[in-house]
Amino acid sequence: MLVQAMSKGRMPIIPGGASHWLPLISNDVVAQTIVYLSREVEPSGGTYPVLLPKEDSPNMKELIQLMATTLDVPSPRWSAPLPIIHAAMKAGGERISGIPPESISFITKQRFDVEQTEQLFLRMGQSIPNVVPLLPHVIADLDYRLTSPVVAGKALPKGWMRARKGDLAVLVHEGQGEPWVIVHGLMSSADEMLPLGQALQRLTGNPIWLVDLAGFGRSPALGAQQGEVGFNGQVKAVVGAVNEITGSFKLVGHSIGATIAGAVLRECKRSDVQLAVLQPVWTASEDQVQWLASKLPRRMLQKQLSRMSSRRLVKQFKRADSTIIDEKAILAYADRVSTSLRSPRIAGANADLLLWIQRPDRAVVPTFDEAARTLLVWGRTDIGYMRPQGLPTSLKCAELPYGHQFPMFHPQETARLLADWQVEQNL
Repeated sequence: MLVQAMSKGRMPIIPGGASHWLPLISNDVVAQTIVYLSREVEPSGGTYPVLLPKEDSPNMKELIQLMATTLDVPSPRWSAPLPIIHAAMKAGGERISGIPPESISFITKQRFDVEQTEQLFLRMGQSIPNVVPLLPHVIADLDYRLTSPVVAGKALPKGWMRARKGDLAVLVHEGQGEPWVIVHGLMSSADEMLPLGQALQRLTGNPIWLVDLAGFGRSPALGAQQGEVGFNGQVKAVVGAVNEITGSFKLVGHSIGATIAGAVLRECKRSDVQLAVLQPVWTASEDQVQWLASKLPRRMLQKQLSRMSSRRLVKQFKRADSTIIDEKAILAYADRVSTSLRSPRIAGANADLLLWIQRPDRAVVPTFDEAARTLLVWGRTDIGYMRPQGLPTSLKCAELPYGHQFPMFHPQETARLLADWQVEQNL
């Protein structure tokens, strides 16, 4: 309820302030504790509040600040006593905030005696796990599920599971051989790349990682985890995720995700990584609307994106693609994008990259050494971005008769091209 209220701008004050806290623990720790107690040979009995001590937990001011950073919204500056908030809620504030008055009861000044709990966890061979590092991921996941309940509520296809790699949320399918790590583009997420991931997994049998960039999908905004935001922060976040792969892997990126993937290849300084860039954003956008949007202040652009209707998005997509896309498919995609942009976190992450695309100092094409292990796939009917000139001769190039969004609207053909490239690399 706190996440929903903050995301919608309905949390003007901090409940209770720095003297109060919201006792939190992850449910798997509770389950682990119950299982251990049920298996004790000589149970001694006791009361075990499964919580960190109050001084090791964030107070309400710190928790609300963390939520604001993760959700990319302004943090409230002032606090108010709980009795006043409770009275205001009962007087009609519940209709504005969406938070029932009774829920305020979970916020407390009380300290809990966790001495027996600490002794129990010593017997379990560990200390009470700290929930704080999990909070940005929990908050982002809740935000995604509350903003896009239809998409988030769908069961994953067989073989896929959600995981966390570094500080990013990732969809993973196990397999044999080198993993494929796929990075989505603007107005997208790991879920949107799922058809491509499924097609590629069926063709190759390799492990597949579908990454949610920071602030997109279920990943926390950069400010919650990184010292650097924007493009460079995204690069660092993806580097942190792929560093969990010990052997060689193939890195695939679409649109701005392709540009990020190229920068990741450069940052990793590893010779065992191959790169496939699908419609990379190596030049500024040719679209006048996007150019004008990039002149807006960041917060204003974030707000404008959050108000984008499906109809406006369809026009935007069609302006950048001279081919005819299935009307039903593009409208369904626009609906999903429009819904997701209601999250300030997702709108803010898109705004940061949109602003970066128009910068004159953005990243350029790969060097000769990088180009020798890079595949460029270009959709010929993209009229939103121009294919750059003067590409290295060592760069392998392929074309498809589609526009900018071909990896999502034509996943089978894209996967086939990538699988064929893998076979060529292994010869």
